[in-house]
Amino acid sequence: MRNFRILFIVVYIYFFLNMNLFATSYYVSNNGNNDDSGLSTQTPWETLDKLNSQTFSPGDSILFRAGDTWRGTLVIRNSGSQGNNIYYGRYGEGANPKFLGSEAATDWTATGTANVWQTGTTLDNYSEDYYAGRLFFITSDSIIYGDYKEYDAAFSNLTENHDYTVNGTTHYIYSTTDPNTSYESIEVNQHERVINLDDFQSYLEFNGIDILFGRRANFFSGYPAPAGKGATDLIFRNCCIGYTGAKGSGSAYGIACYHSNLLIENCTFTDNGRRSISINSYASGGNPGRRMENIIIRNNIFKRGYHTTSLDLSTMNVDGDTVDGVYFYNNYIDDSGIKEIGNWGGSNQIFIQAGVGSSYMTNIYIVNNVFVQATWRNILLEGNRTHYIWHNTIVGHNPIITNNPWGNVGCGSADTIDWRNNIIYDNLPDNELENYGLHGYNSDTYFPYRDYNLYWQLYPAAERCFTSIYYDGHNSYYNINEWEEYLTDFPSWDQNSPAPNDPDFVDYDNFNFRLTASSPAKNAGTVLPDVFVTDPFGNTQNITKIDFSGNPRDAVHPSIGAYEYSVVGVVENQHLKP
Repeated sequence: MRNFRILFIVVYIYFFLNMNLFATSYYVSNNGNNDDSGLSTQTPWETLDKLNSQTFSPGDSILFRAGDTWRGTLVIRNSGSQGNNIYYGRYGEGANPKFLGSEAATDWTATGTANVWQTGTTLDNYSEDYYAGRLFFITSDSIIYGDYKEYDAAFSNLTENHDYTVNGTTHYIYSTTDPNTSYESIEVNQHERVINLDDFQSYLEFNGIDILFGRRANFFSGYPAPAGKGATDLIFRNCCIGYTGAKGSGSAYGIACYHSNLLIENCTFTDNGRRSISINSYASGGNPGRRMENIIIRNNIFKRGYHTTSLDLSTMNVDGDTVDGVYFYNNYIDDSGIKEIGNWGGSNQIFIQAGVGSSYMTNIYIVNNVFVQATWRNILLEGNRTHYIWHNTIVGHNPIITNNPWGNVGCGSADTIDWRNNIIYDNLPDNELENYGLHGYNSDTYFPYRDYNLYWQLYPAAERCFTSIYYDGHNSYYNINEWEEYLTDFPSWDQNSPAPNDPDFVDYDNFNFRLTASSPAKNAGTVLPDVFVTDPFGNTQNITKIDFSGNPRDAVHPSIGAYEYSVVGVVENQHLKP
């Protein structure tokens, strides 16, 4: 009997540790057949409907052929398990497979009104919906939002390329050339979500797929689970996620999720109409007390935001919810490509907001990021407990700004902020706009550390300042010409920061924000505490010992900003503006 028990335990441990030996790989191709097995590249399945009807087990892989495209909604109904994620990825050579929440408008014919064309494709009109969709013009090198106009029978509103309108289920566009040959495709948002979790599934990985043109979300995990539900281990790698809904829509998210052990890395987010990453714990059936922890967002590119360009994190006034451990590092956030501010307004490049009562967020790390030309604030914090904002390069505002940008970094009643080794470069032209580089509050605990930072303003003015400090019922403003006065008034802050000066980037005009040998930020920072981040795969990284490009920080005198100065051994930065 004793030997039998030992044998049983050994077999149990073997099977538990080797569950992946029994995992299955399934293949999907536009040239597949749903009646085949799906078990090889020679016998792939074809459609999302086939996948939506299947049951998958921990460790299974669902692989989509590179270069292929699927339209509609992929519904995820099964979870993996710890150490055995269900994996959604790609096979073969070529571009990432694409999942689209749009349908193509084709068969364009002239209407008889000069340069106005109508599609022969019947499509729902979501342009006037509260959660609006849009039409997109695609060429080999660009995707352009259509400019929706209210319908009138004379098409008097359609006057420029990319203008469009809708009557019933027919879309009309203005085009000076034949749209059948001028565009690779004209896409219209039709499906509310592109990938949708059925019930807060966990232990999922999405790698090497593109998720585009959803109307309300490209990826949606469901509204937050009740307390104890414990959604966990959600991973996105090497994906492109964008062109969601309408600019400034109330719900147009690249990724909306509520998982602990979240990892988003090496992805590109672009033109998401509301938020690129939405982690907002809305009330759900009166079930507060939810907890999310170990949220890792690293090495991503975020472009052209219309409300929040990258991460929008909020407990949404739900009493009792907790977020603990957010690591937002080595990301490039760039709104320079926005050419106009429409009625949607601008975008905060990262926005973090606490709730009420016992709801709180803490241990939030914003480290080694490059923030470029915001249309509102580069960083906005409202409430929350402990923040660490270290080694960021913050490069001003988009030059199209015509109203108040409200500053580079706003700290609205946040509890504790450690602000060190950052560059703020105020690039606003000489105009009458107010701008506060760093806006905060003076108290014993608000900025326990505020030092080793480099500030610069192209056009300092009375209310164009590198910092404003709300204290004793009023704001105190300091521009770079008032540096010594600031140091005297606040003797515990920035005493080791270099005097304000141009950071002397390698090539500011071409978006190369590395440091030259003569930069005042070179080796002017301080060594920061170790911060070890462990991802869902068990890999650990010390984020204060590397720079934006993965180069080691100087162990004694690190440079200020996202880039460590180096003349040799530089890792090439893939985020430079093309």
